[in-house]
Amino acid sequence: MRSILSERLMAALTIWTQCHWWVICCAAAAMLSAGFCAEDARAEDARPADAVDHGLVSQEDWDKSCVYELTPVAPRTELGDPNAGGSVGRQITLTGQAEWELAAARSDLTLTPGDMSKLEWTRVKLPNTVQHALFQAGKTSNPWYADNYKSLQWIQKQDWYLRKTFRVPEGWRGRHIRLRFDGLDYVGVVWLDGKLLGIHEGMAGGPTFDITDRVKAGREHELLVRLVHESHPAPLGTFASLLYDDNNPVIKSLAVDGQTYQWGNRFRSIGIWQPVRLVATGQAYLEAPLVRTDAITASGAELWAQAMITNTGPAVEGTVLARIVDLQTGQPVWQEESQQTITNDKSYWGVSYWERRIVLSKPKLWWPNGLGGQPLYRLELSLRIEGQELDAIATRFGVRKLELRRNPAPADSPRSYGVVSSMSFDPLDRQLMLRADESYRFLFVVNGRPFYAKGACWVTSDDLLALTPEREAWLMEAARASHINLFRLNGACNIFETEQFYNLCDEKGILVWQDLPLCFVCGHSAKGRSASRDVWHDQLSQTVLRLRQHPSLAIYVGGNEYRPYTPENLWILGLAREIFASCDDRPFRMASPGGGTRHAYGEGLYPFDDFYGGDPNWYEKQYHRGCNFVSEWSCPALGNMSLLKRVVPAEELARGPVGLDWQKFIKSRPILADRASELEFIGKYPFIRGSWYGDLAKASVGDLVEYGQMAQAKVYGCAMEQWRAHFPYKGGQTVWNYNIMSPVSSWNLIDWFGQPTIAFYAAKRAHEPTHVMARTNFYSWGPGDTFRAAVFAVHDAPEGLKDARITARLLDQQLKPLLHETWTVNVPGGGLKSDDHPLAWSIPTDAPEHYFFLELTLSDSANRPVSRQAYPLRVLKSLADPEKRRKWQSQPVMETLCTSGPWLRPQLASAPTKLDARVVSSRQLSTREAELTIEVRNVGRLPAYPVRVSVVPDEYSTVWGDNYFWLAEGETKMVTGTVRLDMEGLDPVHKPPRAAISDLTVRVSAWNAGETALKP
Repeated sequence: MRSILSERLMAALTIWTQCHWWVICCAAAAMLSAGFCAEDARAEDARPADAVDHGLVSQEDWDKSCVYELTPVAPRTELGDPNAGGSVGRQITLTGQAEWELAAARSDLTLTPGDMSKLEWTRVKLPNTVQHALFQAGKTSNPWYADNYKSLQWIQKQDWYLRKTFRVPEGWRGRHIRLRFDGLDYVGVVWLDGKLLGIHEGMAGGPTFDITDRVKAGREHELLVRLVHESHPAPLGTFASLLYDDNNPVIKSLAVDGQTYQWGNRFRSIGIWQPVRLVATGQAYLEAPLVRTDAITASGAELWAQAMITNTGPAVEGTVLARIVDLQTGQPVWQEESQQTITNDKSYWGVSYWERRIVLSKPKLWWPNGLGGQPLYRLELSLRIEGQELDAIATRFGVRKLELRRNPAPADSPRSYGVVSSMSFDPLDRQLMLRADESYRFLFVVNGRPFYAKGACWVTSDDLLALTPEREAWLMEAARASHINLFRLNGACNIFETEQFYNLCDEKGILVWQDLPLCFVCGHSAKGRSASRDVWHDQLSQTVLRLRQHPSLAIYVGGNEYRPYTPENLWILGLAREIFASCDDRPFRMASPGGGTRHAYGEGLYPFDDFYGGDPNWYEKQYHRGCNFVSEWSCPALGNMSLLKRVVPAEELARGPVGLDWQKFIKSRPILADRASELEFIGKYPFIRGSWYGDLAKASVGDLVEYGQMAQAKVYGCAMEQWRAHFPYKGGQTVWNYNIMSPVSSWNLIDWFGQPTIAFYAAKRAHEPTHVMARTNFYSWGPGDTFRAAVFAVHDAPEGLKDARITARLLDQQLKPLLHETWTVNVPGGGLKSDDHPLAWSIPTDAPEHYFFLELTLSDSANRPVSRQAYPLRVLKSLADPEKRRKWQSQPVMETLCTSGPWLRPQLASAPTKLDARVVSSRQLSTREAELTIEVRNVGRLPAYPVRVSVVPDEYSTVWGDNYFWLAEGETKMVTGTVRLDMEGLDPVHKPPRAAISDLTVRVSAWNAGETALKP
């Protein structure tokens, strides 16, 4: 009798073989070696679309009308901004400035438009979701304020029509014309002049229609789209109500499908959310341009370039004019004219390829943020026949060679693999992950240089897909300034992002870890989320051919927190892996966590509350050097007060004091609670951790926000700096999360309006290029114990930091010195840590409960300060007993609610100092932004902490070079901040007017220093 394991293996092998063979056949038919995957438009297992259940359409007619892409359609931004509208040569954008008409569908769905004369039409702007378009048109209340979303759920429960008229230019006579939808969410039926063009499913690209024979130059045509709503098995609920629902039949992120109420989203998106374009070419046209860096040598870079040529007419001989332009200088650095046979072999759908091997001498290399610049080039191609241009296309690229190498294995920290305890991995899953060659390859290497990935999880920036360039550019620049060099696009809360997003990553030097939109399948089945094989193949093929030219794109991963090796799931991952392998050379991993990656939530080794709510030093102990990459972990906090004031009624925020019962606090503030991600986490943990900073029995909501964010900053700063010191054994981390998808409280470093949290600055310090730190092992100690710390530094630059000096001061509760020590250190380069230097202090047996402080300063050989770090530490009477202390130090123990102290803020207030501040300079950077430089001087006799710098009114977001920092007595610090004067695109809730610099006030204070108000 075969064992259960062998049956599982056979089942998995059968599924894999079927999927593998099918994909190979399809890819071969589309010239696999050239890098394009496609299949025939029909598939025997096509899933009935939800729309069939809504109307009078038979399954057979529906299937015959479905359209699946055979080729992609590049954004063609060189022909004009697709979002700007208007006509530029060979492309007309039907969205942007152009208006459409929107109406709710009142009849059953059929494959003919039906009578629409009695519909109520509203003029709207696209690209847009229906929800956001109605809000912009003044037809609905603000979807983000309070609980308005509850009255807007009807929008996603019905079908909608969108229509527009357009004219084809006279100059397009005789041209080949395609109608391209770059993003239709999620099912759409498309008519042109009342005649059905087809049905499309999938939001990541398509449909594309050849309308050459359906339009006439100079004549007005009407485009009509019916958006078919998703019938969903469950209504929008409350926290966790839909967390593990695997019956959703669509291929889209939970973030925009009303599945993740607990992450801040409240809607199921529906609309035309990306541009609609008309593209005119000759009989043959170019698509999917790509430039890949194969090697970098001392003399130059070896590139491989390719573009797809589709021919709609007879075979012909043509010419391709190609050149590469340096975008910094505008000058060509390579060019060539070559002959090209343009086939019309129907077995290949008329597709052939232009391909070249190119040697670029002395190239400017593209580097991730912090390692170098991000110079970009553009490949420009022109396809001609007898001197007449049929088509032209271009793509932007960077010259860089990125790879994932195997992390070295430390003898004292065995390798470990990651699971999520609730997923119940079985032996086959474990063995496949442990033995897979991809496991433990998470050492990022670019252009031959290994580096530590300072990452965070990027969340789709708006749950209504109002992905404004203003918000994304601001968030991206803040990430660059905070030293982030990797975004993980988590499969739960991310779509396949827009060109706008990837272009910004290219320009800012932020690598992208791209998950598929799969999450929380949890071993039940991926059938519900798989839709049909056709749709998966279509959407993945279009996506990889669109994304692969971006130098920022680093790795593909199958999804988030689910079992990839079950027979139900394996066909999806097998299909994805083959498509990505055929079309791209980037690494592919089956899931996160898996292999060498971990999600740092304790994984069932300790009670969750104890690990998640305990001393943050356990992150470093549990996820030691044998853990090669931490791809998710988190610590929650309440949102900024500037955010809460915009979306929570004022009476809830004014109600006080907070009190000592977090559940009572939440129940008495229902809107505040509702505007929170995963309420149990946002309510409980910031409350308990924050209780050590001030007396919650007397605290306001604003106090609780600050205390909770200080606690979050402590956790983030601790784990980030300690894991960084594990390099190269640990390749990096991506904290959950960097931003949020709507105005809610979450785990984020920066909020929806672009205002950083306190943790943003702790992370920025932990990731600074040169950083001094201490491994204290614990933050709480007992009377009679000996405080011990190991002090060291890390330095990112290739060259080391020689003859540097580290000064350590240990200060008592009144900020008076207990210990002072200075020593010389040589800090190695390349991100490696220096040798440990031990510190020790015997805590008196009669010591009261209090905070004491460790201050570290790293100076270079010329005695110029390079890095500063400070640690508030605690002495607790409960740890005076050696046995209790041993238990505390042997495993994580959840923090308790502090009802009687010690509290950090009042203790600091009892040791006052004085700050002087002045505005050094203020200048307008643009109509939208200004730069302020503030000088802060500690003129008192004690350190100031935490020194806070803020702009009033606080609705104008500001990113400072540092904030909530330690300033020693007698020190002066210059702090520069970028202020957003025009909040358009960042704040659709309050919509503050554009500010002038003179409208602003800068406030400087500390918990032990009074406030100074400055006018720029």
